[in-house]
Amino acid sequence: MNNSFTYKNFDLNIFLIGFHGFDIYNYPRARLTSSLSPFPELAERWIAGKNENAIIAGFGKDRDAITSPETVASSTFVEKGDFVKLKSITLGYNFSKGLLSKINLSAARVYFSIKNVCTITKYSGNDPELSISNPLRPGLDMGTYPSQREYLLGLNVSF
Repeated sequence: MNNSFTYKNFDLNIFLIGFHGFDIYNYPRARLTSSLSPFPELAERWIAGKNENAIIAGFGKDRDAITSPETVASSTFVEKGDFVKLKSITLGYNFSKGLLSKINLSAARVYFSIKNVCTITKYSGNDPELSISNPLRPGLDMGTYPSQREYLLGLNVSF
């Protein structure tokens, strides 16, 4: 959804995207939770004779059992990927024609833009959008670094 608003010499553009109804396998969380890590859910992992109804698997007897893909893969780490992301906000100001005619310009606009402003999601990984952007691995979060926030200050001038 892209919205543009104007008031006097100001303009504002807001660009939102959202996706609903898809799942993401959170591979980094699966790997870290299945090994020695600081995640609080490890306190609720399966322990023989103590916590046998847990949904988090217990640790294997050796390091290979802990880190093998067979031990890690679990529907426990499939999460809802629904999100709404504020992709960009741009605020601009168009200088008046009267002021510009004095300095031989026909138009001038200064603007400030922010990209990747915020994401609203219940997904525990870095960025749910990245799991749908790779057509070779849709729905799989492999720990890709999240989209960086960008700031831009610009000036458009016409002579």
